[in-house]
Amino acid sequence: MDKNLVNELAQAWVEGDMKAFSKLYDHFVDKIYKFVFFKVPSSEAEDLTENIFVKILENANHYAVQKGSFTTWIYTIARNTVIDFYRTNKSVLTLDEAMLVQDNSQDNHSKAALVLNSVILKKSIAKLSKKYQDLVVLRFVDDMSYSEIADILNKTEGSVRVDMHRALKQLKADLGNL
Repeated sequence: MDKNLVNELAQAWVEGDMKAFSKLYDHFVDKIYKFVFFKVPSSEAEDLTENIFVKILENANHYAVQKGSFTTWIYTIARNTVIDFYRTNKSVLTLDEAMLVQDNSQDNHSKAALVLNSVILKKSIAKLSKKYQDLVVLRFVDDMSYSEIADILNKTEGSVRVDMHRALKQLKADLGNL
C-alpha cells in the first residue's frame, strides 16, 4: 500500500469510516508487531501491539494528515508505548529462548536453525542502545527508507544514516564474537 493511499484511508477513518481503519489495521498490524517484538520480551509483544492499536483508535482526533504521514504517527505511538512499557517495568527482562516458526513445510532441523538464528539476532539487537534498536528494526524488519525513519525519529536523513552505520558496526561486532 503506498503512502498516499495510507494517508487517504487515514483521513477517511478520522472522518468516521471504520472500514478504512480496518484496512489500515490489516496493513500495519504485522509491521507494528515486528517492531515491538524486537524490542520487548516475546511474551509481551502481542499485548503491546494490541495496546498500540487501542491508543490509535482512542486518539483518532489527534491525527491530522497535514501534520505528517499516518505511518509516522502510528510508529511514534508504537515507539512511545515501548518506552512506557520499560518505564513501568523497571526490572531486567530476559528474552524468550524460542520463537514460533509458522512455516509447516520445513523439516524440524530447518525450523530449529531458523529459531536459533532468530534468537541470536534478537539478543544481538537487544544489546544495542534503544536508539540503535529502533533504527535496525525500522530499516530491516519493517523495510523503511531512511527518509521514513527520519520522519518517525524526528531527525535528519543524514543523521539517521550515520547512526545506522554505527548501529550496524556494533551489531556486526557482537555477531562476530559468537
